[in-house]
Amino acid sequence: MGTVSSALGLRGRAVEMAVLGEALDRAACGLSSVVLIEGEAGIGKTRLLDEALRAAHGRSMQVAPGRAEELERTRPWGRGAHGVGGVRK
Repeated sequence: MGTVSSALGLRGRAVEMAVLGEALDRAACGLSSVVLIEGEAGIGKTRLLDEALRAAHGRSMQVAPGRAEELERTRPWGRGAHGVGGVRK
C-alpha cells in the first residue's frame, strides 16, 4: 500500500503521507517503526499525524502516540517518554 489518504485530502504532503503509509505497512507485517514528525508551528504536523492515526485505526491497529514539548529536548527520553505511557485502540 505505502500511502495514507483521507476523504478530505491533504494537499502538498504526498511524500510525508507515503512515508507514514510505509510505516503502517511495516507495522501491519509485525515490524517496528518510529516516525518523528517535527517542524515549525503551524505547518500541519498535527493534521498529518491525525491522518496517519485515522489510517491506523482503519486497519484496526493499536496506536501509542507521543508528544514532546520544546523544553524537553535536554531531558533524557524527553521526546519519547509520553509515547510509552499508553496505547489507544
